Amino acid sequence: MKLEQMDEHDMDQLLLGLADPQILLAIETYLNKRDNLITTAIRTMDPFKDPTGIARHQGISTGLYDLRDYILLLKKRAQEEEANIETRTKEQGK
Repeated sequence: MKLEQMDEHDMDQLLLGLADPQILLAIETYLNKRDNLITTAIRTMDPFKDPTGIARHQGISTGLYDLRDYILLLKKRAQEEEANIETRTKEQGK
């Protein structure tokens, strides 16, 4: 399926595939390295000469961490839904 044809649920399922612990560790490592580069860049920029550049760097950093947090939220929701299904199944079996 093409990305343009995906609805929000399809995209969430695709992102949920990134919730594997090894993938999350790789994402976290990348984010930390990228954040260090962004922080260094921001410290060397002149806020009066390049305010847009600073805002862009801050936006990139925020966006990357928002994506990681959203993946973790999807994982938590999936685990809760799985627990709810198990509970309902046990209750129906009684």
